Amino acid sequence: MPVHYILSLTNECNLHCPFCFLDKVEGDRTMNTENWLEVLSQLPSYARVILFGGEPLMFHEFDRVFTAATEVFKCSIVTNGTLLTEETVELLVAKDNFCDLNISIDCLNNWNRNFSSSDWQHLLAGVKHYNRIRKIKETPPKLGISVVILDETAEELHDLHRFAHQELQCDFVNYCLLNGGPMQLSDTMQPFERLYEDVIPPRYHRWDLILEQIEKNRQYDKAHGYVSYFRPKIIDINSDQSTEKLRFLNKPKFGKERFGTCKMPWADCRIHPDGNISPCLSVPFGNFKQTPDLQAILTSSAAEHFKRELKDNSFFPQCNRCVFLYDKAFERTAGSSADNTRSTE
Repeated sequence: MPVHYILSLTNECNLHCPFCFLDKVEGDRTMNTENWLEVLSQLPSYARVILFGGEPLMFHEFDRVFTAATEVFKCSIVTNGTLLTEETVELLVAKDNFCDLNISIDCLNNWNRNFSSSDWQHLLAGVKHYNRIRKIKETPPKLGISVVILDETAEELHDLHRFAHQELQCDFVNYCLLNGGPMQLSDTMQPFERLYEDVIPPRYHRWDLILEQIEKNRQYDKAHGYVSYFRPKIIDINSDQSTEKLRFLNKPKFGKERFGTCKMPWADCRIHPDGNISPCLSVPFGNFKQTPDLQAILTSSAAEHFKRELKDNSFFPQCNRCVFLYDKAFERTAGSSADNTRSTE
């Protein structure tokens, strides 16, 4: 059984981010609270749970699912931050198994995500309350800021980076690129044959500026002792390695020979709002609403076929510029949860 379980509680969201890769699933097809509680009851004792969306705080019984998850498992949340009430923040921090709150922010005021002024102020108030009460705990949960790198916000990356550390008092910033292909992390299931279709990742037109800003952030972290992550993991951005080594990522060709062995299908399990279960690429292993047996789905013929094909081929063409790719230099640490790789979603 995998270690990490990404529970996409809902595809509902109060924002309309233009680059979002998720579809809406409504009505009877969606998993209800009892379905999610049954999923949790079948997880192995060593599981790590990530509550995801859409916007997970829009799930109508988020409190019940979160409470059940944190009674047994280490748990993280990825949110846009606009629904962080004082009551919700206090619920999160009260649970000893709650590890980190990851908020998606791509620029100051989050204007690219169609934030209103009140959305931004509500986010700031929620973070302020979170920081105030988490510091009381002997082992406080962490705060991460997850940034999707975009052309339109390129010139703000360093300003946001300083703001995240100085004003938001985050513990780390996660940077990731736009998904390289339509099957990456998607909730729209595709036939297995599509894995072999070549994809050309979205091209950045301000790549030089982006690399310049990331380099400024690297140097800033080094000077102040801050921590950041960049996905795909080509360099350790907290080291002295130059960000020039990232330049090739904006090319269409998938140079898969430089990357380490993919372990994600063995380490991660994604459970979607409609009950479909998939690896990092959107091919279904089974559906939990139809077959409420997690282990049976994860050892199904579809799951075994996917893993066998991946092992034989190293990568699928649809893996091009996946955020979970890593340079062979990091072979030994790949799949570890210590570097917050899954907080970038």
